[in-house]
Amino acid sequence: MTAQDILKQYFGYDSFRPGQDELVRAILSGRDTLGIMPTGAGKSICYQVPAMLFPGLTLVISPLISLMKDQVGALVEAGVPAACINSAMSAEEFRDALYFAGRGQYKLLYVAPERLTAPSFLEFAKRVPISMVTVDEAHCISQWGQDFRPSYLKILDFLAELPERPLVSAFTATATAEVRDDIVQALGLHEPFIKTTGFDRPNLYFAVEQPTSKGMKLLQLLNERKDKSGIVYCSTRKAVEEVCALLRHYDLSESIGEALLRMPGQQGRLRVLRHVVELGLDTKGTETLVDGELARMPLPMTSGRHMKPLMRDYRLYLNAIREIVEQMQDAGLRADMRVNTGRAAVDVRISIPVFTGRK
Repeated sequence: MTAQDILKQYFGYDSFRPGQDELVRAILSGRDTLGIMPTGAGKSICYQVPAMLFPGLTLVISPLISLMKDQVGALVEAGVPAACINSAMSAEEFRDALYFAGRGQYKLLYVAPERLTAPSFLEFAKRVPISMVTVDEAHCISQWGQDFRPSYLKILDFLAELPERPLVSAFTATATAEVRDDIVQALGLHEPFIKTTGFDRPNLYFAVEQPTSKGMKLLQLLNERKDKSGIVYCSTRKAVEEVCALLRHYDLSESIGEALLRMPGQQGRLRVLRHVVELGLDTKGTETLVDGELARMPLPMTSGRHMKPLMRDYRLYLNAIREIVEQMQDAGLRADMRVNTGRAAVDVRISIPVFTGRK
């Protein structure tokens, strides 16, 4: 079976992405390898595919339990025999994982760097044929090793304890020239093949805006990005709770957004928005609230001696019509009122079903 066969059978891809093929071929040729690829470029496949072709076990050193679980879960689902060992496991689970790995039932075993210094694990590693040691998120050696993860700096000592030095590969999405040199030195890579695929992500961009109201801007973005995902970061716990309440109680539909935007000025919109969130109003409730706010707003005044208010505000009449329609609905009629506001006119349509039953 070839690397291309593994890629198709287990991962469902017809061909490698740019840079993957070169890294896979370098690893399969027995050469130490360092892959520097952006997030989402498919670094994991570069060592997972060769691991399926090697006779022995591939030991993957990963810094976080969550990363291990995600990787192993995806591999097992794809039919790849893989497991992980982490601090959340019981003693029995730990023994079982080592037992099955020792019997060759796994092709990949994920561990944290701290595990390498445990005597029981080191004894296991000495008696099990290990074809490759892969260091995932290898930049941790330079950025975290001395301050947060000293065990990363023990990887070289671990390799020296093994009866035979396995192939070593390392992967990261973050590596300056200095970090790259640190990785090569700390892992003792032998004349490694180094591949950098670049970090340009045409689908990503960074922009900074300073809106008058962050709340209104969030609503606008959510209305513009319906059916899309996103992440909202807040600087304080209080702000997180406020945004959470907003998203939990507020139906961010297009019609509600349009109703809020009918309010003139940011302050007026924020005032209405607070009421909408506190009361948990739906689209109809929001429209009614906005109509009431608009009707209570001061009317423009004429210039001149008497300064009489202009009684031309159509919103007052809309409120009156809406109340009549609601009375019809309360009486059991399926009346419906639709208002479309244009630049030059307001289109009001009232639908009342006609009963044509026999007398």
